[in-house]
Amino acid sequence: MTKRSTKHSLLLSALSLLLCASMLIGTTFAWFTDSVTSTGNIIKSGTLEVALEWAEGNLDPATTTWNDASDSTKPIFNNDLWEPGYTESKHVKISNNGSLAFNYMLRIVPNGTVSALADVIDVYYFDNATQLTRADVENGVYLGTLTELFGTAKNISNTVKGTLYSEDDANGNPSSKTCTIALKMKESAGNEYQDLAIGSDFNVEVIATQLAYEIDSFDKDYDIAAPSPELPSALVRPLVDLGIDTTGSRLGMDIGARPLDVGYQFEPTESYADAQNSEYRYWHADFAVKADAKVPANSMALAGYYDAWCSLNNDKWVALASSDDIAANTEIRLVASMADGLYVNYEEICRYGNDGKGFQCGAVDLTGENVGTTLTVEFRLYETLSAEEAIKQGYGNTTNVETGNYIVVGEFEYTFGGDYETLDDGAILFNRDDGKVILYDTQDATIVNGTYTVPEGVTTLGNYSLSHNDQIETVVLPETVTSLGRAFDSSTSVKKVVLNEGLETIDSRAFKSTTALEEVVIPSTVTTIADNAFQKSGIKNLVIPATVETIGETAFGASLIETITFEGNTSIQGYAFRGCTELRKVYLNGDDVTFIPSTLNGRNSCWFCNGESNNPNTSNIDFYVINDTVAAGVKTAMGAEANNTDVYVNGVLY
Repeated sequence: MTKRSTKHSLLLSALSLLLCASMLIGTTFAWFTDSVTSTGNIIKSGTLEVALEWAEGNLDPATTTWNDASDSTKPIFNNDLWEPGYTESKHVKISNNGSLAFNYMLRIVPNGTVSALADVIDVYYFDNATQLTRADVENGVYLGTLTELFGTAKNISNTVKGTLYSEDDANGNPSSKTCTIALKMKESAGNEYQDLAIGSDFNVEVIATQLAYEIDSFDKDYDIAAPSPELPSALVRPLVDLGIDTTGSRLGMDIGARPLDVGYQFEPTESYADAQNSEYRYWHADFAVKADAKVPANSMALAGYYDAWCSLNNDKWVALASSDDIAANTEIRLVASMADGLYVNYEEICRYGNDGKGFQCGAVDLTGENVGTTLTVEFRLYETLSAEEAIKQGYGNTTNVETGNYIVVGEFEYTFGGDYETLDDGAILFNRDDGKVILYDTQDATIVNGTYTVPEGVTTLGNYSLSHNDQIETVVLPETVTSLGRAFDSSTSVKKVVLNEGLETIDSRAFKSTTALEEVVIPSTVTTIADNAFQKSGIKNLVIPATVETIGETAFGASLIETITFEGNTSIQGYAFRGCTELRKVYLNGDDVTFIPSTLNGRNSCWFCNGESNNPNTSNIDFYVINDTVAAGVKTAMGAEANNTDVYVNGVLY
């Protein structure tokens, strides 16, 4: 708990109760997958191995030499002649060399005393940059000075983080990440910075945490709630038909006696004594929450009860709501936003959450305005400096200084308004109170002769809803469907999909990594194929109807497409067919096809290529067009490869 007031004061109890209320967010993730203990044994059978390498100069897959960053004789940054304006950039590659997927984050940590020189070394970040000039450096993402990055909330790990999978990943997910870090000494640095060193040296570290992803004999979600062995965990149980009473509550708002829309119980598995000996003892526990739609003022209440605190509140529940509108996708740290300087340490959660009852938490849609709103929640532990390190960095004797690094213990989504329905064939629907019907899951559905027909009345296909049943080969949609979401993402069995008339958009990642995909029937009502829609898919031939107005960036990137036919005047975004190694023929049957430059990192666009780099040889892609205007557009779009690209106008070489 915060050390700013007496632990047993009513004020602190009130603030603690706010945390109690917020626990509904952090606890619900395990409601869906609560088999933490059994899955741990499976996870241990794999290997977690991360590699860090660096290179300099222009990146070229054929000639670049990567250096092992763990070799102390080959540090990433090693120069003792810095002067104002001096710049050094290095490419960094993080790789998964093991068999288990993991989340990673990169951070910079000093060794020894940090001198004032770190105050004038600026740090910039570039995502996938292949080459840089001195003038380019300041166009990168500015992360701060080295002083700001050393053990503070601005550490590089907030930017350089992500997920890497095994090289043998069946879905083609990335096993490595390449980025560029540049250091530049401020031109304004004066003589006072001569003959200084940052310290004895500093470390560039990669921290990897095993990801719940590996596939068992049924699906890839069996271990979704399992933390890695060294991480804290909790028992989380749904509370069924939970009624609460806030009548006469001294804290929060009085919403009377009423049922909750959703309720859970959260109980740490680690004892207080063990938590005191844990490396996470002083880490801050918090919950990052965002909603996919605006939450109107005073429309939603979070409610909580824990006997150790609520005994000071007439034994009543506490309910909380925001008096202001909360914009869609606004991320809020619940505890940190309650009061300046309020922190709840991990050991305190374990101290007051192990009585066999734990926190009881829930939420209420007070006005009915949040029907259909989905909350996305991450339960996090934020790293803090040791007291010794805090003193060294000038913060005084405290363990409440956050470094900016955190670990995510669990993730959760909950949609207000509606109920789940299990159909006779085993498929699950989510019927929203606003009339929308979501296909939630088909992994246990009975499939006859490989064909699954989505039930009439379904309006939305839930993410991955058609990915986890390997008996599904053909999918037919009813006319009621208006959104595909990421329904087919990562399917290894679906071969054919018949989309419905009335559908207007093929959503981003709708068919991403569908390795068995052979045929998609696109209706005349579709106008947009979004970014990444068919990325890494197995589709080989596709006809784009004349009604399609836009093809998004990397829509077919790294797919196995061989022949693509555009029937109309489609606008094609940059990189739409980047890295399509099997692409050989492109038919443009419109009389005014448009090529839209990419917005990806401000780079020059490459619309079509059958190599894996940004500037491949495209001489073996043939274009077939109907007039000289489109032919000229193709030549312009191919840039440096125009002379290697054959374009035929009505069968005659242009």
